[in-house]
Amino acid sequence: MSGRQRVVWVRPRPKPVLLIPFLGMFACARHVPEVPPGRENGTGAAVTVLRGARLIDGKGGRPIEDATLVLEGQRLRAVGPSAEVVVPPSAKVLELAGKTILPGLVSNHSHLGMVDGTSAGSGNYTRANVSRQVRQFEMYGVTTVTSLGFNRALFYELQKQLSTGRPRGADIFGADRGFEFPSGPHP
Repeated sequence: MSGRQRVVWVRPRPKPVLLIPFLGMFACARHVPEVPPGRENGTGAAVTVLRGARLIDGKGGRPIEDATLVLEGQRLRAVGPSAEVVVPPSAKVLELAGKTILPGLVSNHSHLGMVDGTSAGSGNYTRANVSRQVRQFEMYGVTTVTSLGFNRALFYELQKQLSTGRPRGADIFGADRGFEFPSGPHP
């Protein structure tokens, strides 16, 4: 081999990941004030505790290895190391040891509805195709999609519906129809 070394790359085994939509907005508040005793469910929303998971909060620091998150409905009430977070007595507790929780991901350059299988083109821009794509993004942990160009009236209708949670899928933002010059490529 005349002095050359062979490099072998070893890919680490993937770890199970649990994605919590909208966690990214709240994960930065490491120690949110705890729910006062006796008011665990003051809003009428169910209290759920996610305990024992590794938490990547998205701030660039080290993960919290044994984290606990207290959710009241869709609102994060407390987050931190399990030893420091009080679990309300009425809470439903999910043990998530061996799992990882991270903020929702953002796809900041997408073209929704352009591709269906191996076919690409404007004929694919249908409610069924765009809805399928935003559900698939959500399954991958992408909670927000920016669709650049080629957005038709259907886009704005779905955007409004998705923001309410019906139908299921990543929230979408857009750059309208984009712009192009005559005889140039479409956006």
